[in-house]
Amino acid sequence: MADLSTSERLTPLDLLMPPTYIRVLLTFRTTDSITPIFGNLNDALDRVSETVPWLSGHVFATPTATEQAPGLEIRYHSAPGRMLVDKGTIDVSYEALSAEGLLFDMIPDNVWPTPPMIDQELFLKGAPVFGASFFRFEDGQGVGLCVSMHHSAVDATGFADIVRLWAQHTAGLAPSYTIRDSDRGARLLDILQPDLKKIASTTTDSLFASHPEYSKIPPAFPTEFPSCTCKHFKLSVAHLNTYKERLQGYVSGTMSTNALVCALIWSAITRARMQRSPALVHESSRLAMAVNGRRRLGVEFSPPENPYLGNTILYSLARLSASDLDSRVGSLESFAKICDAIGQSQSPTKIDSSHIAEVYSLVERAEDYRSIFVGWDLFSSRDLTITSWADLDFYAMEFGKGLGRPEFTRVASSAADGVGIILPRKGASAGTGEVVEIMIMLRSDDMSVLAEDAVWKDFSP
Repeated sequence: MADLSTSERLTPLDLLMPPTYIRVLLTFRTTDSITPIFGNLNDALDRVSETVPWLSGHVFATPTATEQAPGLEIRYHSAPGRMLVDKGTIDVSYEALSAEGLLFDMIPDNVWPTPPMIDQELFLKGAPVFGASFFRFEDGQGVGLCVSMHHSAVDATGFADIVRLWAQHTAGLAPSYTIRDSDRGARLLDILQPDLKKIASTTTDSLFASHPEYSKIPPAFPTEFPSCTCKHFKLSVAHLNTYKERLQGYVSGTMSTNALVCALIWSAITRARMQRSPALVHESSRLAMAVNGRRRLGVEFSPPENPYLGNTILYSLARLSASDLDSRVGSLESFAKICDAIGQSQSPTKIDSSHIAEVYSLVERAEDYRSIFVGWDLFSSRDLTITSWADLDFYAMEFGKGLGRPEFTRVASSAADGVGIILPRKGASAGTGEVVEIMIMLRSDDMSVLAEDAVWKDFSP
C-alpha cells in the first residue's frame, strides 16, 4: 500500500452511508471473441481512472495526529495499476439464466471483486473504492461485468455516472462530461455555505428534532433474527398508468409513477405483515426513501457537463397508521392518502438546500459520525425502506463493438426485512409491455403472503 501520496477527504454526507459496497451486475449477449472485449474494457477503465483518479484508491479512517473527530478519506496512487479482473468462465448457461430473468443470486459469489460489506478488518487496512470483474458464461452466448464501489465514495447516481463514462470510452465515443473539480468537500461546502450560516446558532438537539429520519439512539437488535428472503417482482407500466389516471382528482398535485409504485409496495407489505401479526393494526409504519439531493441544490451544483460523484443522499420519512395502509386500490380516496403521504415527505419544499445543510451540520458537529443512526425501526417488521434506481439509465449505456447495451442490470440484494429496490427501467421488450422491476427483501413468511396478495398480483404483467 505504498505511494498513497494523494488524498481526498470525504464529506459529512459521505460519512452517513452504511459500510457497504454498491454492487451492480451488467450482462451482455455476445458471441464475439472475448480477448479484444476484455482488453478494450481494461483500456477504457484506464482512461476513466485518469479522469477520476481516486477511483483506484482506498478509503481509510482518519483522524490524523492533528484532528479529533473521526472521518474518512480516499488515498490513491499517482499511477494506478489495471483494475479489471478476469474471473474466467462460470458453469452456467447464459441462455438458461436469461430465460429466467437472470436474477442477481443466480451468479456465483466468487466472481465479485469485493465483498458486500466492509468488515472491521477491511475498514482498518483501507477498503478499495472500486472493483470490477469480467466473466463468461459456459455456453459462449454472453458475458458479465460486476462493478463494486464503496458507498462512502459514491451514491447510486455517482456510480451510474462513472459506469456511463466507462461505457463511452469503451465504445470509442467522446465523453459527454468531464470531472473537473476533484475537491468534493469544497464543492459541497460552497453550495451549502449560505444555509449553514443561517443555522449556525441552532442547537444540535433542535436539528435532531427537525430530522426524525436520524437518531442518536442505536437500533435495538432482536434476540433472534427471522428467516428473510429476496424476491423479484414485475409490475405492468400499462396497469400503473391506468390507475394513475383513475387517481387524478383524488391526489394532491401531480401523480408520479414512483409514488404509486412505492404506495403499492408499502400497503401490500403492511397487509402481509398484519396477517401474521394482527396487533400491527394499532401501530403506525414509517416509509424511508432515498432522495437524490443534487436537484435540490440547484442546477449549478451538479451540471450535466461536470457531475458531482459523491453522496447527496437524503432520506424522506412518511408515516401512516397500519390501518390506513391496509388499503385496497378500489378505494381511491384511501389509496390517494398513501400516495400523498409519500409525495409530501419528498416534496422539494421539504427536502431543500436548508434541509441538506441541517443534515450536513448534524454530522459535522458529531464527536463521532458513527453515533448517528437511522430514525426508523430496522427490525420490528413495521417500517420499510425503498430506494429507486428507476431513472438511472444503465440500459441506454452503449459499450460498443462486441458488447452493445446491457441486456440485464441487477443490483445486489441481502437478507433483510423491509427493504425494496426499484430497478433501472428497461423499456418494452419485443412482444411484451414495459414493466417496473422491483426487488423486495422481507421475512420469508411475510413474503409468501405478499406474493399471493390479490391487489399486488393485479398489477403483474
